[in-house]
Amino acid sequence: MANMGGFPATTGGLLARSASTRDRHGPARLRNNAFRSDLFRGDNPADRDDVPPALDARGRQQALLARLVATFAPADADAIAAQLLATFGSLGQVLSASGSAVREVTGHSELADMILMTKSIVLEAMREDFRQSVFVPDDPKFNQFVIATLGSARQEKMLAIFLDAHSRYIKDEIVAQGGWSEVQLRLRSLLRRAIELDSARIVLCHNHPSGRAEPSKRDIEFTDRLAKCASALGIELVDHLIVAGPRVCSMRTVGAMR
Repeated sequence: MANMGGFPATTGGLLARSASTRDRHGPARLRNNAFRSDLFRGDNPADRDDVPPALDARGRQQALLARLVATFAPADADAIAAQLLATFGSLGQVLSASGSAVREVTGHSELADMILMTKSIVLEAMREDFRQSVFVPDDPKFNQFVIATLGSARQEKMLAIFLDAHSRYIKDEIVAQGGWSEVQLRLRSLLRRAIELDSARIVLCHNHPSGRAEPSKRDIEFTDRLAKCASALGIELVDHLIVAGPRVCSMRTVGAMR
């Protein structure tokens, strides 16, 4: 962990719903598989009928973003979409950008709010797929949720996923971001929050904006300290996942947790 507060992971494919979902609800319903894949670096962009499959990855992202921008600025949708991608680098990073940063590029407060809401909606849809199931560390649905939440963030962030004693999802929250001093200060509040939620197990996740999905010495030391403090309270630290773009590294899987 370079400067902050990020955390854990494993490689996972994008969360996808079956095409039958769209058939049941009609053509107006978004096809989750394709929509989520293009938003969060998935590899199944050909599975949609409203963006030409001949476009390359960048072209597909711009076409999708332009459709969203057209809601507020139809005449300039293509130009604004291209500027957003040029400024932030990818569609995932556009969705991870702050509202003020998007407003600065586009000049549209409503559009910035819509982009933030779009990501919130997609993440909530992802939660539906694992909320009722037992947590499994290498579940592609879970890993894709972590990638979508942290993978494109330019600042290191720490995500805590709280589970009950049977490894069922309770809640997920960003618990820290910024420098290491912030993370150290949040350790006590993280454990207090677990107690408030009656959580018996925690999965920590943080991103490495550097692109390296390997745990650093500081990651390992912090994780060991947290695991000991949590254990003293009867709480298990299940894993610590490190996210770098579309890659996730599980510290437990690679033997970096005791």
